[in-house]
Amino acid sequence: MERTLEISNDEIIIISQGKEYKDIQTLNVVEIEEKEFGNFGVCFWYYCNTKDIPGSEKLIIVPMQEKPKQISIFETSKDGAGTKEFKIMLN
Repeated sequence: MERTLEISNDEIIIISQGKEYKDIQTLNVVEIEEKEFGNFGVCFWYYCNTKDIPGSEKLIIVPMQEKPKQISIFETSKDGAGTKEFKIMLN
C-alpha cells in the first residue's frame, strides 16, 4: 500500500493506494499546535474533522521533519472516554 500526505493550513489529505484500490480521506484542520510527542520530539498536532459528519474528530500528529516517515492518527471514541491510535507509514 502506497500512502501520501498533503497538508495545508486548512486541510489534510491522506491518499492510500494499491493496485486495485484507492482511498482519499480529506480532513478539515480546526486547530494546529506544536507540542512534544513520545520519542519524536516536537511535532505538529492537527485537530481535524470531516465536514458535516458528527463524531468525526481526529488528532493527527506529524513529526517536524521535511519528509516524515510515520504519522499518528487518534480517533475519539463515541462516549469520549478513550481514543484509538493508528500509525500510518508514509513513502
